[in-house]
Amino acid sequence: MRRASIPALNSLRHVALLQTAFIGDVALLAYLAEALRDLAPSLRISLITQPRAASLAQCFNAVDAVRIYDKRAAHKGLAGMRVFADELRLEQIDCILTPHPSLRSALLTRLLRPAIGIGYDRSAGAWLFSRRVPYARHLHEADRLLRLLSVFPEYTKIPADASQIRPHIEVGAAQARADARLAALGLHTDRAMVVCAPGSEWATKRWPEDRVAACLSALNRLGYQTLLIGAAGDSALAKRIAEVSRTPSLAGQTSLAEVLGILNRARVLISNDSAPAHLAGLVDCPVVALFGPTAPIFGFRPLHRPSIVLENTSLTCRPCSIHGGATCPLGTHECLRSIEPDRVLAAVQSLLGEEEQS
Repeated sequence: MRRASIPALNSLRHVALLQTAFIGDVALLAYLAEALRDLAPSLRISLITQPRAASLAQCFNAVDAVRIYDKRAAHKGLAGMRVFADELRLEQIDCILTPHPSLRSALLTRLLRPAIGIGYDRSAGAWLFSRRVPYARHLHEADRLLRLLSVFPEYTKIPADASQIRPHIEVGAAQARADARLAALGLHTDRAMVVCAPGSEWATKRWPEDRVAACLSALNRLGYQTLLIGAAGDSALAKRIAEVSRTPSLAGQTSLAEVLGILNRARVLISNDSAPAHLAGLVDCPVVALFGPTAPIFGFRPLHRPSIVLENTSLTCRPCSIHGGATCPLGTHECLRSIEPDRVLAAVQSLLGEEEQS
């Protein structure tokens, strides 16, 4: 890729954001897209992502088009990547911002041949970018994403803290579908509802299900409405918790846009360090976030304020992983097992109290 001079953002026609990792990573792109839209209102903004995240990206008002890169099926391998790149090059993308640090993402950026390709210096394919931005480990991920714009002269106009940016989210008809699902379960949008997302892609990041069930049972006894949500892979876990706690579950039954609609009606979300915590932030739903093998210092704490992070800071074994894992290295899972239901219940009640006072 030929090293290009950096023009002003307003002089560009088309910028693409490339993120094919997890749902939570795509959710946080909303802050970058919103910043781009504010800096360059006439700019065409595309978002290239994996199939599961497409319905979420389509809810970002700042994004003009969503392009699906199906890296595990239709566009699998180098041949599939070339087919995708050949098609997308027709859209004449001037600049691509690539936060995903994989070699595949860097290679796709190169194949798309933008005049400017921007990624992190720690990317496995950093040498394929025309501009490399230092990866700031100490920052929240949303703030790291904004750093990708630091090569442009308009960067000084971006808020110093990404939490000051409020992405414009439009779920459209999905809100009506979400409301209909809640009504069918006997849940009322005019009463306090606490939603819980017990799942995670990584087993060690899940708060133990007996703890989840105990907390939801306590909330039910106190008269709060409760609901379980999650992806299709969380359905069995949510079903077991639902049976013990007598909490209805919509895990595996909703689109991501409908999840946003549900969180738009919730008063608090209980979540692991996982995607739902970031989805909640997009619709200003306060979060009680539980961190075990990972830690807030990695940059994925909830951005919404007020929100509460719960963790056991006395353990010397944590954090043990950036993403979490299939099993606890010590076999105890003490990092999350030591967070008692009463502690989560108190955090939920604290946030409910703040909401009532605001």
